[in-house]
Amino acid sequence: MSTRKVTFQHGRRMALVLLFFGAVIQRQSAADQPAPVVTIVDGVELSIYPFGSVVRNKLWQQKEIPVCWENPEAVSQDLRTLSAQAVKETWATHSALRFPGWDKCEDGAPGVRIRVNGQLPQTRSLGRYLNKQPRGVILNFDFAGWRPECNGSNNKRLTCARAMVVHEFGHVIGFAHEHLRSDTPPECTAEKIGTRGTWNVTDYDPLSVMNYCTKGYLGDGKLSSLDIKAVQTVYGT
Repeated sequence: MSTRKVTFQHGRRMALVLLFFGAVIQRQSAADQPAPVVTIVDGVELSIYPFGSVVRNKLWQQKEIPVCWENPEAVSQDLRTLSAQAVKETWATHSALRFPGWDKCEDGAPGVRIRVNGQLPQTRSLGRYLNKQPRGVILNFDFAGWRPECNGSNNKRLTCARAMVVHEFGHVIGFAHEHLRSDTPPECTAEKIGTRGTWNVTDYDPLSVMNYCTKGYLGDGKLSSLDIKAVQTVYGT
């Protein structure tokens, strides 16, 4: 086959690819929502956007995600109220998601189950795989034992509590740690602990509440503009 013919066929294929993605982007503008291209990579279903990807199989299928406390007696009513309010004012306010409940868990009830204990805050999985999981979300409001800098004043403790809850509920809705992305700057690659994602829905976000490499503790639990863009992209408004 001649070089000219190979070049022509390669150019033709590239043109078809560009036309395809051009059509995708055009549909996106018309609907004011990203139009993903669904594909399978290493057995994982991905939804590819013009600017990134998300792990589709861990996203919640419904927009209403019930929440309950396995041991509400282990934390004050004020902190339980703060937790519910923190999630409402962040992930729920800026998307179509809703988080009803926040009462004591009932056996077999659907939704996310919170356990308060002395472990480091964490989730047992990401996204919808937390549904009905015992101890699915671990919260620890005793900062003296694991983050003493949050224990300086009552205001600081409340700020850290809010940040902890908002961060863990980022995992609840399926977001991974921002600082583990492949495009994380060198000064932020030392923090290796946490869940690695395959979804870069936005550009790297140094201000994300899901990023350990931020000033202060998790951005004081305030969603960045890219956090908001990401949750609206995935779950709508």
